[in-house]
Amino acid sequence: MPDGPAGVPTPEPIPLAKLRPPTLHPRHVARAALTTRLADAWRSPVTLVSAPAGFGKTSALVAALGADAARVAWVALDERDDDPQRFFRLVGAALQSVTGHGAVLERALSTPQAPPVPVLLTALLNALSAARSEALLCLDDLHLVADRQVHEGLEFLVEHAPEGLRLVIATRADPPLPLHRWRARGQLLEVRADELRLSADDTAEMLTRELGRPVGEATVAAVLHATEGWAAGVRLASLALVGAVDTDERALVERLAHGAGYALEYLAEEVLARLDGPLAAFVLDAAALDAFTPDLVDAVTTRGDADARLREARERGLFVQAAPPPEGAPSGAAWWRFHRLFRTLLRGRANAIDAEREPLLRRRAAAWFEDHGAAEAALEYALSSGDTRRGARLLDARAYDLVMQGRARYVERTLERLPAADRDRAQRARLAYGWALLLRGRYDDLAQLTSVLQDEAQELSAGDRAQLLALRAVLADTRGRAHDALALAYEVLDAAPEGDLVTRATAQMALAGARRELGEIGAAIAAYEGAIPLSRAAGLAVPEGLARAHLGLLYLQRGQLSKAISVTQPLEGAAGHPATAAALLSRCSALLERDELAAVRAALPEATALAERGGQPAVLVNAQLTWSRLHEADGDRHRADAALEAARTLVERGVPTWVRALVAARSCEASAAAGAFDAAEAQLVGGEALGARGPVSAALALARVRLLLRRRSPGDLDAALAITSALVANAGASDPGDGVRIGALVVQASTQAASGDASSAHTSLARAVRMAEPEGFVRTFVEAGLECAAILGRLGHPYARRLLAAFPSEVRARVLGATPEPALQAATRRERDILRALATAATYGRIADDLGVSVNTVRFHVKNLYAKLGVGTRLEAVERARMLGWLGDDGT
Repeated sequence: MPDGPAGVPTPEPIPLAKLRPPTLHPRHVARAALTTRLADAWRSPVTLVSAPAGFGKTSALVAALGADAARVAWVALDERDDDPQRFFRLVGAALQSVTGHGAVLERALSTPQAPPVPVLLTALLNALSAARSEALLCLDDLHLVADRQVHEGLEFLVEHAPEGLRLVIATRADPPLPLHRWRARGQLLEVRADELRLSADDTAEMLTRELGRPVGEATVAAVLHATEGWAAGVRLASLALVGAVDTDERALVERLAHGAGYALEYLAEEVLARLDGPLAAFVLDAAALDAFTPDLVDAVTTRGDADARLREARERGLFVQAAPPPEGAPSGAAWWRFHRLFRTLLRGRANAIDAEREPLLRRRAAAWFEDHGAAEAALEYALSSGDTRRGARLLDARAYDLVMQGRARYVERTLERLPAADRDRAQRARLAYGWALLLRGRYDDLAQLTSVLQDEAQELSAGDRAQLLALRAVLADTRGRAHDALALAYEVLDAAPEGDLVTRATAQMALAGARRELGEIGAAIAAYEGAIPLSRAAGLAVPEGLARAHLGLLYLQRGQLSKAISVTQPLEGAAGHPATAAALLSRCSALLERDELAAVRAALPEATALAERGGQPAVLVNAQLTWSRLHEADGDRHRADAALEAARTLVERGVPTWVRALVAARSCEASAAAGAFDAAEAQLVGGEALGARGPVSAALALARVRLLLRRRSPGDLDAALAITSALVANAGASDPGDGVRIGALVVQASTQAASGDASSAHTSLARAVRMAEPEGFVRTFVEAGLECAAILGRLGHPYARRLLAAFPSEVRARVLGATPEPALQAATRRERDILRALATAATYGRIADDLGVSVNTVRFHVKNLYAKLGVGTRLEAVERARMLGWLGDDGT
């Protein structure tokens, strides 16, 4: 595990060289028309520079954009960047360097539970738009990235980019992006091979610059014929002509003129033929390496002359250029590489001479990188050289760090590259990948993986067997199999080595979750309290944050708001880390219950941003549920419904059973409030079918009572009284607790009042008020609505007056008689149509379509209705209209 403070994973550094455009070749040929053409990238949402290798795409962009380099966010891509988390980390870092915005991507994607790319890009684009930042994001060599999520993210970025952000793509092949759509909209600037080809004048100037002497027209014509204006080919031709006498040049011209199809191979042969033995050996060996230093070349070749040969190769212009150091490589040394095209030629020649030499050199490079602590580079060299046994060992040692740094996709792909036998040996890597699946909510994939590992359990070490048991325990907990989770958690605690804090902390979390699911709240609290120090000692910020979050919610259920707020304080040393999101959201729930809305408004945006960076589906769902309650408290039903819909969408990404049940309860209440009783019943039945226990089962029961209270079909009030009586009786002092009992008493009082039993309603609510006062419960009463307020107005208890003050002003006025109720004007037929549509929770746009009017007309009628009814929200308008009988279909 990484060694960051409080278990915060330390992200791998981004090589700064990947974020800087390369310097132009000293003998670069300026091409004014091409530079002017590419400068239009600042006026086009997307610029595509697409041509085969060696056509000078990168040089052309550097020449055209150099004057505005301070606004160019450059990303030099390579094969390792074919991963959405790694790719968008680079994008974020590049934009951060030129706009000051982009860190949200870099930080969030350095974690194992990264959120969906569109979520992060939305936050980034909003920040760029608000700051009116101007930047040109240039992605060089995008053809090396094939991941579908990357291309979907780029499409999202283009479709939603603010005016100041432009995208430039340099690639050898058109990417799978909607180029035709952007072309039709006039959003695409295209520069292709024909515009990049060198003219006769360009060819003559390049040959003259490279050779340091003028060349004849016949030579220029022959080179242009053979290369067809291909810049790399022209440069190869110049290397072949270095030192040539007239007869050599004439011979070269003759061969080029009649062998254009073989020009590349021929030119490479000519270049190599003109190198002396030591220099030729150096370039052929160095081409086996992705990037190199003289020390590395000397180590893999055992020669000792690499430093001198490298200087000579650079002086001879052999396509040697600066390269970013491999991740984890020794610092201080300059790294180099050959131009990809030239390297391909060199490798082909080297393999033709000795097919065994490149694998040998790469195996030696793997050993060198491992000795120097560059595990990931060593892993890549080992796998590409066929040393898969070393690769499996290196992956096993590095897998947990990679997963914690947000590189789970890399671990998955590397596992797939291993032969079956070596993959089976990489058991620790597969276990590490299992935790990534868990954090991402991919429970089906995790179940399949744990099943395979279970079949191999006898081959695992004792510590790895305990890790597997811990994974199975947490998986069982997320799926609502509390008894299985409990048994497995105890098995883990028995099996885990005493010093294996990671496994023991995980088992403690599974144990706590199982107790919570079983409704054993006291035992669950004790288990979560035990998980916190274990997680901290193990350096696991995510489990510690989740343990604090669950404790906060359980204290809330028990009616202990002070404890809930205290335990969910930000993790020490982890401020701003996604691991704190769950605890902060739990804290917001407690503050919301106290009606401390200003504090919630201040904390909730940060908590949500951290949740989005962390990407755990369950935490994201909780964020949206909290926003829904806050919007409702602010009287904004539309935004409350939108947040709830977002929560329902997120549920499909994979969340624990108890989270699904909470969303079902909240959805039922929202649908019932809008009068959509059939939808409410269906949502509630779905939640009840999940078999949740403890606090969640109480939430479902309260949702059913609220549905019965609003629907009031025959027998509904009797059923509601039976449920609330059972809840009040069963909510003891500890399990599930006074928080549940307060909520049950409030809805019981409303039910009794609706049944005509004013005395019992008075008694029930008075009891709830007395229980609520010590810890400051408020929202449970306010969300019960007008009937609860009416009873509070008659209680005479000091805290009842404090509660009544939290209700909307129009409710207080009606309860206290502060203002006489105005005589109501009759509703028009159109207003009644709109009222019935409002009761179905339809959007203004849907209402307008159904009635054949404009959205502005709907808003006009709604405003009039609010004024007539003396209300301020959709919910209140529907309730008031129902009381007045305005929702009947007969126009009464």
